[in-house]
Amino acid sequence: PSGIEAALSRGDGPGAEELVRAALAQSLSPLEKARLLTDLASARALQGANDDALAIFTQVIDSRVLPTPEQARALLERGMALDALNRTYDAVGDFSVALSLAPELLQARRSRADAYLRLDRFDLARADYLAALKAHDPHPAGCYYGLGQIAEVQGDKAAARRYYAKAIAADPVYADAVAWLTSPGHGALTLHPPGVSAPTLGADRPVLKPPSAAPKPAAATARGGKHADRLGLRPAIGSGSQAEIQLGAWRSADAANLAWK
Repeated sequence: PSGIEAALSRGDGPGAEELVRAALAQSLSPLEKARLLTDLASARALQGANDDALAIFTQVIDSRVLPTPEQARALLERGMALDALNRTYDAVGDFSVALSLAPELLQARRSRADAYLRLDRFDLARADYLAALKAHDPHPAGCYYGLGQIAEVQGDKAAARRYYAKAIAADPVYADAVAWLTSPGHGALTLHPPGVSAPTLGADRPVLKPPSAAPKPAAATARGGKHADRLGLRPAIGSGSQAEIQLGAWRSADAANLAWK
């Protein structure tokens, strides 16, 4: 139903779940039930209940009721739930199966590249990012950002600056890239180099279902990556403290802003 889709698109997990559970109480065909369960899993994932989401996605996928494109989407979303649970290798498996069913599902390719990046499989990550860009990914900023992370880890700061500049030109919300470009010691690169016009905040940024993951640093310290100390990541909020406090985790800036408010 459109109400469920709207709630999921704006990141309203509780509202979407309430609507889904009401719809599930009706008499449904197997396909209708599978689609609603997929929405329920997405709603649970938006609320951070990734174990619940994983179980529901698995139930739907194993039923093999969904048409192939929707089965691929369910595999993509289950992969995201697995990734959120730090089961990155399993997530790569789901992203790969999703791509085998729907090669045009560029979000799966981008998500697999992000997962490879966190596994330090840089060649595989680079190949997926470049393949997504070659296929005209409508959200190229994440690909450019990932390529910049790879270049930075491998010591090629000039290439990292170029990729980060492209990420910012495509989507200025990539604050980590902005911080890197404007920090001392990384060269005086302007945020909008010659030939690249300054983008408008929020322009042409459709919300996906599930919403795209926010930019993730390569081998981030939260995941124990061995290259984290070389990335120049920004510290947690506060000065002089070694502690980090996670306030929450959402799949999109819109969902995070809604929860913050």
